[in-house]
Amino acid sequence: MFKINHYTNSFISVEGDNSIIICDPWVGKTNDNGWYSYPIKNISDIKIKKFKTNFIYISHLHCDHLDFKTLKNIVNSNTIFIIKKFENNILKKRIHQFCTNKVIELDSFKKLKLIKIFL
Repeated sequence: MFKINHYTNSFISVEGDNSIIICDPWVGKTNDNGWYSYPIKNISDIKIKKFKTNFIYISHLHCDHLDFKTLKNIVNSNTIFIIKKFENNILKKRIHQFCTNKVIELDSFKKLKLIKIFL
């Protein structure tokens, strides 16, 4: 059984039996208040600190998909990042500037069984 929650924009969580993956977590404002998450929320509205996520998927570098203000409320030492493998490695480098967590890079259209990683 899966439970899917949609929070704002691309920010969703998918809960399975033993794990949770969060995708593109972002709430609040970005780009000098030029963009707002929709519906308009802030971190306290979503209670991000309740997430005990195993995995975070970041789709790309835009600040409404990779937001370190939101991530600092979610990431713990066991959180594994999953990203697309880009030739320039900038996304992976930015994540490693933020934390030392494991980052798994996936080639386009490749599958990954998360349960094998988690156990």
